[in-house]
Amino acid sequence: MLGLGSLLEKPQHDKKGLDQLRATLAVDRNKYREEIVRLSRQRRHDDELASTILEGLRTPNHRTQHNTPTFTGTNIASNAVYTCITDVLSASQSLVSEYKRLDGTISKLREDQAHPIADTWKRDIEETENHLKFGARVALQNVRKVSGAKITSGDAKGLTDENGDVNMTVGGEVQLACELLESLRNVERGIKRMTKGLPVNQGH
Repeated sequence: MLGLGSLLEKPQHDKKGLDQLRATLAVDRNKYREEIVRLSRQRRHDDELASTILEGLRTPNHRTQHNTPTFTGTNIASNAVYTCITDVLSASQSLVSEYKRLDGTISKLREDQAHPIADTWKRDIEETENHLKFGARVALQNVRKVSGAKITSGDAKGLTDENGDVNMTVGGEVQLACELLESLRNVERGIKRMTKGLPVNQGH
């Protein structure tokens, strides 16, 4: 404005000043025209983008699995970042489905297995131990019956368990060996008595 005022104060015949003023106005006019064109293009681009977004929001929801969604009049689907994000979302959906499947399987197994695994294992061990103890008692009783061994109440004190069987951990093995030895001696004496009356062969 100060430059313009100084030019107006000069005489009208100053042609150089007028030319300079015209050149300045032309430059400013071109600058403003370019700015107006740029703003018009930007506004048109914003309007197109807003229209595309609104059209996408109005589109009914539908499954897009295995189908790459596109937008009319845009190049969104060809964008590298968009493609990468689409792949990540598809993989995430697969992971969620697999998680739901595994969760259902685990829940079914939990329902089928009412007792914890540790408790079941402990109970199986106890049952197996009881079966083995019972089998050992039966086997020992059969051996005693075959050998004819007997244990009196006095001799059995401290050598039997709560079931009345020989306790294998407190001298039962030694007691059983003594009983077998006594039985063999009885058999030997019986055989000697049976052979006393037999004739002796003089040839030998």
